[in-house]
Amino acid sequence: MGLRSVAAPAEDVAGFDDMVSGMQRKYYMLGGKGGVGKTSCAASLAVKFANNGHPTLVVSTDPAHSLSDSFAQNLTGGTLVPVEGPDYPLYALEINPEKAREEFRTATRKDGGTGVKDFGRHGPWNAC
Repeated sequence: MGLRSVAAPAEDVAGFDDMVSGMQRKYYMLGGKGGVGKTSCAASLAVKFANNGHPTLVVSTDPAHSLSDSFAQNLTGGTLVPVEGPDYPLYALEINPEKAREEFRTATRKDGGTGVKDFGRHGPWNAC
């Protein structure tokens, strides 16, 4: 049995400046083991995008509320909070995944399943 590398060579990986170039909508999701700095990286990337003219939303589902710590603001209320500091709009939100799942289930049952459209249209993330 042979091994094969799935990592891209460093020269093929986009740098931060490449990530923020252009004005098209972009989505980045960070994942990994606990304690490796996902939230810190997400907060840093969000500030980088906002400071480069992109209206930005950063969302955390971590029950530890460390995104609030990163921005020194309370983000736990379930609504978007404007982050103080960047020149362009940066919003942050910490959500409880269990509560969000129940809200989504309720929305999908509403009006024979069409409620999910309203859930997507009127969720707290639409302030950006």
